[in-house]
Amino acid sequence: IDMFLKLDSVTGESTDSSHAQEIEVASFSHSVSNQSTVGSGTSGSGAGKASFGALKIVARTNNSSATLFQVSASGDHFKTAKLTARKAGKSQQEYFTIELTEVYVSEYTNGYQPIDPNNPGSEVAHIDSYSLSYKTIKITYKPQKADGTLGAPAIGQYNLGNNSTKV
Repeated sequence: IDMFLKLDSVTGESTDSSHAQEIEVASFSHSVSNQSTVGSGTSGSGAGKASFGALKIVARTNNSSATLFQVSASGDHFKTAKLTARKAGKSQQEYFTIELTEVYVSEYTNGYQPIDPNNPGSEVAHIDSYSLSYKTIKITYKPQKADGTLGAPAIGQYNLGNNSTKV
């Protein structure tokens, strides 16, 4: 899998023709949780308010590192961000994206450490780890069909500004 991050006004070091000057991503994670209750002494159940985690990115230190550090330190933000994942190999189809708006670098770490801290055997490199907080999020997944083409996209989205699925 190849992954790329595009942040407006940030120049990464990707030389890929479809993602030139974007950030090459080693790994990412994202979470959302929603505490729901099912009470035996009540007439039903209910959902709580969703809690959104930042989009966490790990990438080799690159041309964008100083900008990400500065934006994190200053509290400034990016208008948009887009993470793209594609299947490696000959066809290289983009099957997964996460699109964010009003994007803050809520945490930035730089160091020489394993690319995957959960895997003791992973390669050690000079890497950046950072967390992107956001106002809106849109996740798109395109399943691969038996003939190798991509199917219709499944889309999930949320606006944290007004707590709705209207992005």
